[in-house]
Amino acid sequence: MTVLSFPSVMNKLFNSFIKRGSSRLIRFNSSASSSSNVKQSTNSDTISYMQSKVAKNYKAADGYFVYPDQNEVWPSNPRVFSFCCLMIGIYCMFREANDLDEQFDKPIFDRLPHLERPILESSLINSYNQGLPTQHIVERLKELEAEGK
Repeated sequence: MTVLSFPSVMNKLFNSFIKRGSSRLIRFNSSASSSSNVKQSTNSDTISYMQSKVAKNYKAADGYFVYPDQNEVWPSNPRVFSFCCLMIGIYCMFREANDLDEQFDKPIFDRLPHLERPILESSLINSYNQGLPTQHIVERLKELEAEGK
């Protein structure tokens, strides 16, 4: 008993398909060439692109852009827009205060003290390059050095 592997079975099926398909193509081509109603195309029948209908109607932008409808008004559905505005308003009015609100009241450098020095140094470089006064930046950097941050 011989065991056939998947690739060998697929090769046999593929080869039989090719053989059957090529004989059909040969029969189709021979019957088409024997037909007297088939018009043979010649080079004189060719049409240049600029004289064709495609050149007059087709624009390259047609494949890339979807032109908006001129009658469409934003927002297209006022009910959806009013519902969204209403829900945002209700959320803002009835929201409970929490501990994050207290954190947002603090300056950013009190919450993240390690950010102040790099930001001041880059600000000092940018101000110096632009010819702006840098005394207040230098004073704040000296204060940070005195505080040990």
